[in-house]
Amino acid sequence: MDTIRRLFKDEKFNDRCHLGILHKLQGDLSESIVLGNGDLWQEHRQFSVQALRTFGFGKPGGEERIQQEAKFLVAKLREQQEQRGTGFEPELTLATSVANVISFMLFSVRVDRVDDQRFSQFADNVTKNIMELTSDVELEIWPWLRFIYPPFARKFRDIQERLSQTQDSMRQLIAEHKETFDPNHPRDYVDAYFCEQEIRRNASGNEGTFTDEQLIRNLSDLCRWF
Repeated sequence: MDTIRRLFKDEKFNDRCHLGILHKLQGDLSESIVLGNGDLWQEHRQFSVQALRTFGFGKPGGEERIQQEAKFLVAKLREQQEQRGTGFEPELTLATSVANVISFMLFSVRVDRVDDQRFSQFADNVTKNIMELTSDVELEIWPWLRFIYPPFARKFRDIQERLSQTQDSMRQLIAEHKETFDPNHPRDYVDAYFCEQEIRRNASGNEGTFTDEQLIRNLSDLCRWF
């Protein structure tokens, strides 16, 4: 334990490994909250934790949101049971309820994975990418396989396409959010990020690391919980 504590305090061991397939994907995943390093990672992790706490994460307000979503969940389960009259697979309904707790903190919206095509595609893309990235050991160990063998090249292309689609969805959501943004009344994580951008522009003339592209990366990481 003494050695572990010493290493955790040593800045030489702060960096993350840059091997594997994730760092070969377009979209600067290495600068995200999950895979990032150094000052950028620390700055955006600290901001994200504080912003999420402001809008209920780990606080009574967040518990109220969970309880409210639980009521929607029970009503949805009863509705499905009445419609079908038999047993049914609740995985999609449960996953949507969990996603809605996070979605409300990020975007101030509730979604229906069945009726909302954009959300459904986003959730499916994230799920498929996680499954493939954790199962394709060969690509993780030898990333160069994506250039040589068709099965690995196809998998890599599919992962990249799904990643690009999720980032495009984030980009569209951010643009829509800006249209209703009021700096005096921030509603969620995205609004808090916009406020931080304005503070930095007023202080130094530019937004620093708090760019719209960085917001896409942050949201993509936070939305992996969907």
